[in-house]
Amino acid sequence: MSTETPETPSSSTPSADGGRCAKGAKGGRRGRRLFRLFLLLSAVGAGAFFLPRAFAGGGWGGERGCHQSAQSAQDLRERAEWGASWFYDEIDATDAQRAQLDAVLDEAAPVAFGFKQESKALKGQLADALSAPQVERAALEEVRLDGMDLADRATAKGFDWLARAAAILTPAQRDGLRGEWDQRQR
Repeated sequence: MSTETPETPSSSTPSADGGRCAKGAKGGRRGRRLFRLFLLLSAVGAGAFFLPRAFAGGGWGGERGCHQSAQSAQDLRERAEWGASWFYDEIDATDAQRAQLDAVLDEAAPVAFGFKQESKALKGQLADALSAPQVERAALEEVRLDGMDLADRATAKGFDWLARAAAILTPAQRDGLRGEWDQRQR
C-alpha cells in the first residue's frame, strides 16, 4: 500500500480547484494590496470629511479660541493692543512713545479691518465665479485685478504705518529691533 501524501499547492503546483481560496475568493498579495488601498483611501476620505467639521465649531463654550479672526475693528484693535504691550516692553518705550504708537494703531485698526472685509468679499466673488455653470475668464480676471488693487492699497497703507511707527522710535530702539528681527529670521 502506498502512503502518498498530497502535495501542498504552491505557485508552481496549482491546487485542484484552480488556485482559488474557499468559495472562489481571490487570495494572495494582490487582494491584500487592494484591501489596504481601500482602507487608506477610506481613512483619507473620512479625514477630509470629518476634520474640517471637527474644528469648524467652537471650542470650549462655543468660542473658537485665540486664533479666530477679528470680528470687528474694535476686536482687531484689542488684539493689536495685546501685541503692542509686548512690543512696548521689548523696546522699553517711554510713555510718550506708547501714546504716539497707540495713535497709529487706533488709525490702523479700522482701515485694516476694512481691508479684511474687502478680501473676504473677493473670496466670495471668486467662489461664485468658479462655481458658476460656465466659468468665465473675464469674471476671474476682474476678481484678480480687484485682488491686486486691494493688495497694493493694503501694503501701501501698511508700509505707511510702519514708517510712522519707526519714526517714533529712537535709532537705538530700531537697532535693537533689527537684532531681534535677525534672530527670528533664522
